[in-house]
Amino acid sequence: MCSDIICTGPRSKIGEVDFRREESRQTAFMLVTADYLAQISAADYLDKLPRLYREFEESFAFNKVPLEERPYQNLRELLEKTAGFWYGYVLPVLDDKVGKVYRYLAAPGQANTYMEAVEANLVELKRRLETNEI
Repeated sequence: MCSDIICTGPRSKIGEVDFRREESRQTAFMLVTADYLAQISAADYLDKLPRLYREFEESFAFNKVPLEERPYQNLRELLEKTAGFWYGYVLPVLDDKVGKVYRYLAAPGQANTYMEAVEANLVELKRRLETNEI
């Protein structure tokens, strides 16, 4: 189970984890998928982003990460980079690193409501950014 948990999070190196059994590897893939999709597809995800930003800031400060080395300088920049995080990092992880297990969250030929909810959140985030509602 420890190997499953260390696979979650954007700094994890899933490909470097030594799983003792195939079942453990598959469980880790499902856990990683659930972790990302549960967060980013949630109806209140956009409302949670300011709190998430504060958590990141607290972590950066605790770890003494200089401002210029942080991935974003302010909340707006985090929000502007959220779609890029999904398309440039999370989706490739789900597709290439954890075996596309999200495809099992919908019956064949049916829409995946989690993936649709992520897309809807990103569309709404873009709208809010364009209208300065953030």
